[in-house]
Amino acid sequence: MIGTVPAPFSEFMKTGVEEPIPASLLRGVVWRRVAAYLVDACVIGVLLLTAKILFLPAVLISFGLLASPLALLIAVIPVAYHALLVGGPKSSTLGQRLFGLQMLDISGARASYTQAAVQAILFYVTLALTSGLLLLVVFLNPLRRTLHDWLSGMIVVRRSAGEHEDADLDEVRAPR
Repeated sequence: MIGTVPAPFSEFMKTGVEEPIPASLLRGVVWRRVAAYLVDACVIGVLLLTAKILFLPAVLISFGLLASPLALLIAVIPVAYHALLVGGPKSSTLGQRLFGLQMLDISGARASYTQAAVQAILFYVTLALTSGLLLLVVFLNPLRRTLHDWLSGMIVVRRSAGEHEDADLDEVRAPR
């Protein structure tokens, strides 16, 4: 096992994985994840800026009547970015790919689009409600999972360098 969990927290910390997750897949995940998020924030910023520029003529032509509906549409962009990339075949956002990370279902399978969208929504909600303080949960558990990871049933692991992409999936996947 990666680390021992104090008795009062052992029930809370259940991984859902039959086999222990190799420590090599969790080493350095926290700092890589922070760097990956900074890259993703830049990509999302460019997408948001592009959407605002594209939607500006519609807002001006409608004398501002379309501003609120288009603002809601723009709010969907970060969730869609996350859901489409994490739920897709690579199981990672562009930033996560750059830093060798992938997001998996806790059983080791690739996450579904719905699960990835729920995870993204939970991230933005917990970030907004707590000013990011709930992100510190990552330091309180041996699997380095954040609260939104726990609630969505996902885990972030390293992708082994030089190996086929599915090699990590086989290493994490629980026996069926």
